[in-house]
Amino acid sequence: MEIRSPRTGDGRSPRAKLLQVLDGCSQNLAINSGALWSCNTRAGQRPDCTYGRLKLLHIRVVLLLSFLSQTSSQVCAFTNPPPTMPGLPLRPVKKALCIGVQYTESYLREANPWIALHGTHKDPYTLRDLLVGYFGYKYEDKILIDDKSREHEWPTRDNIVNSMKELVADAQPGDHFVFHFSGHGYQVENLDGTEEDGYDEVIWPVDLEFKSIDDFSNYVKDDEIKEILVNHLPPGAHCVLVFDCCHSGTASDLPYMNGDVCPSSPISPLSASPRACGAKAFSAMSAVAAEFDTFTSRMEETSIDSDPTQPDVISWSACMDSQVTLEKGKGGIFVTAFAEALRRNPQQTHAELLRSVTRELANITEEANRKRRRDVEEFSTPRPQLGSLRQVAGLFDKIFTM
Repeated sequence: MEIRSPRTGDGRSPRAKLLQVLDGCSQNLAINSGALWSCNTRAGQRPDCTYGRLKLLHIRVVLLLSFLSQTSSQVCAFTNPPPTMPGLPLRPVKKALCIGVQYTESYLREANPWIALHGTHKDPYTLRDLLVGYFGYKYEDKILIDDKSREHEWPTRDNIVNSMKELVADAQPGDHFVFHFSGHGYQVENLDGTEEDGYDEVIWPVDLEFKSIDDFSNYVKDDEIKEILVNHLPPGAHCVLVFDCCHSGTASDLPYMNGDVCPSSPISPLSASPRACGAKAFSAMSAVAAEFDTFTSRMEETSIDSDPTQPDVISWSACMDSQVTLEKGKGGIFVTAFAEALRRNPQQTHAELLRSVTRELANITEEANRKRRRDVEEFSTPRPQLGSLRQVAGLFDKIFTM
């Protein structure tokens, strides 16, 4: 489409008319200044300050004419921007869905008091502020939380599933999406033989149908999360999934995880020991003996260069599938550590971010162990998980973005 400048009544563009006026002024100034010079010279006088001012003005007008002539295309571009189709979003799109379930207003709290999480409703705001302040997202992005204010939709199963579908509806190459969930995560028996450990990971909505820890329904399974948020993304689209819940390592069923591996870094060893918090709080956990020096980079050297045939999807999870994680009244420790690390340095590599979050979770767990009651078992240090559609090794040195 040819972009034309607007025309005046005589058929000329405003710029053409302006140039003609300025050119006339320049010529008049040149004639007048020359005449004044001749007059003053015949009188045997030095040119007065009026001549100097006219000469300086003449020079400025000439320079302005030259500038306008050289930047005509830029002037046209600024005064006549390309038309846009009304109703269509500008590309690339950036959209986020942040979910926090605290279960304090649910019947689940009456069924089992330990189910209530008193800080998760703060996590969506923590992550949203990070996205808006550092990654170019909008405050209008959707939030689901179960609080008394009823300002947002509640995170029921239907609302979670429908909001996931809305998040990636009409996704195009180059678009960026973020999905975040803070709440309870658990495991259920895998019935189709697709899980190596024999379990599917699930997240609990506020309307979970709960009878006992071994008998509950109306959850959202990892297969469903992957089907909606991963399988239907077009090649070239980007999606980051953040899970702050127990048993969340493969909550989106991505094929590659860092597992026990964390890129080497000169930091203090991490202790790992049994804990009694989270979804399996009331059942004793077996001891886990591990030191951080086992978190060495043993990943195979595999390139993760951009693959134009599939979307770019990564997940950040609070712990491995077999682990549980901590929660504080001020919010989930993983989302807090994740956001704080990126506020300090938004241009980190994936390896740097993984180290930062791992270190922070170790510090928080150590502090919790110091303050725990003697009748409470030690808390084990969660191992944050970085997942991807492709091998994770080559991802470590790449700058993280959302």
